Amino acid sequence: MVVEQYAGRLPDDPELIREIPGIGEYTAGAILSIAFGRPIPLVDGNVARVLARLFLLRGDYRGSARKRFWDRAAALVRACRAPLHPGSSIRADGVGREGLHTAVAGM
Repeated sequence: MVVEQYAGRLPDDPELIREIPGIGEYTAGAILSIAFGRPIPLVDGNVARVLARLFLLRGDYRGSARKRFWDRAAALVRACRAPLHPGSSIRADGVGREGLHTAVAGM
């Protein structure tokens, strides 16, 4: 599919990349933030634990509370002031260590 539809290059658009079979929200976020430097959130167990503690979120981040966790992660990525540079001190979830404190304090 990637070869046929995208000339062998992964698209850097969140909606397009999720059309590729086997690429869900988490994988799309990882690819887009690491490979393309896009400010795209992703939530795994570690990120969910941090979000739960910072923002008192409750519930299963993979189930009933999924939207709350992903929405909070997206808001945090938008609020983060640190520039995104793949391979620098930016985590795969798009949050720069330098800007995390500022972003959380501003929420």
